[in-house]
Amino acid sequence: MFLNLPLRLLTKVLGIRMIMKSIPFRMPLYDDAIKESVIPLSGMSTPQAKLKRALGNIRRKFLVKLTASFYRSLDAHVNYVEDGIRIFGSYGVDAEKVFIIYNSPDTDKLLEMRKQAEKEPLILSQNPTRIIHVGRLVEWKRVDLLIGVVANLKEKYPNIELLVIGYGPFEKEWKDLASRTGVSDRVQFLGGVYDPLLLAKYHVASSVYVLAGMGGLSINEAMCFGLPIICSVGDGTEKHLVTEDVNGKFFKEGDVLDLTNKIDGLFADSHRCKEMGKNSVHIIESKINIHLVVKGYQNAIEFVLGRKLSDV
Repeated sequence: MFLNLPLRLLTKVLGIRMIMKSIPFRMPLYDDAIKESVIPLSGMSTPQAKLKRALGNIRRKFLVKLTASFYRSLDAHVNYVEDGIRIFGSYGVDAEKVFIIYNSPDTDKLLEMRKQAEKEPLILSQNPTRIIHVGRLVEWKRVDLLIGVVANLKEKYPNIELLVIGYGPFEKEWKDLASRTGVSDRVQFLGGVYDPLLLAKYHVASSVYVLAGMGGLSINEAMCFGLPIICSVGDGTEKHLVTEDVNGKFFKEGDVLDLTNKIDGLFADSHRCKEMGKNSVHIIESKINIHLVVKGYQNAIEFVLGRKLSDV
C-alpha cells in the first residue's frame, strides 16, 4: 500500500486517514534492525560471493529504511504495550502518534458468564489442585512444562489435575509426554471450547490458571473467571494484568522447577489462592477491560480526524 502511488494519492485527495495496529514487543529498535541487516563479508571465498552478499546487505538496509518511512507516513499507531512508543520512536514516529490501547476480549460478557456459571451445577467436581490452560497447542505455549509440573507434584498432591483446552499440532506429542511421565490419568485434553459459558464452567471448576509460554488474551479471560494467574513472558500485556503476590505470580521463563514451586505455593494456601482470584476480577472490572480498549481506539481516531467522534 505504501508503494502504491495512485492509492496514496487517492487517500490524500479523499482525506483518508490510516492507522496501523501492531504488537511490537518483539520488534527491534531501528538501530538494531540496521545492524542486523548487515551480514559480514568475512568468510566469502570469491569476489562473486562477496559482491552477492554486499548487494544483499544494501537491499536489507534499504528495506529497513523503507519500513521506517512507511511507519512515519501513517497518521497514527495503536499498540498493546507502552514500549511501542519507544520502538516506533526509534523509527522516527512522533510519540503523539502512538496510542496504547492494551488488549482485551469482551470482558463484560465474560464477567456475566462467570456469574452464570457459578449459579449452575459444577461441570467437574471441586478440586483445589486443578490447573487449567487455554490456548492453541503449538510449541511456544509450552504445555510440556505443565505436564512436567504435574509429574513433579503428583506425589505431594494425589488429586492434582491439568485441564488443557485447545487444538493444535503438538497435541499428540504432549499426550505422549503425559503417558511417558505417568500422568495421562491426570491430564485432560478437552479440545477447543468456544462457548463462553462452557469455558467459564471449566475455569470456575479450577483453582489456578497457568500460561506456561507465550500468549495474552487467555490471561484476561481467566481473570474474568476469578482465577489467580501464573505466567512468564506473554505478549507484554501481562505486565499490566498480573501483579506479583496480588493476583498471581511470575516464574522464570522455561524453568519447570520454578514453575513447580510457584504452583506448589498456591496449592499450599487455598485461602490466598481464592483471594488472588478475587483480585483478578477487581483488576478486570477497574483497570484492564473492553472499555479501556475501546477508549484507546476512540482516542486514536479522534486524533487523526482532529475532532471528537460526537462531532462526526
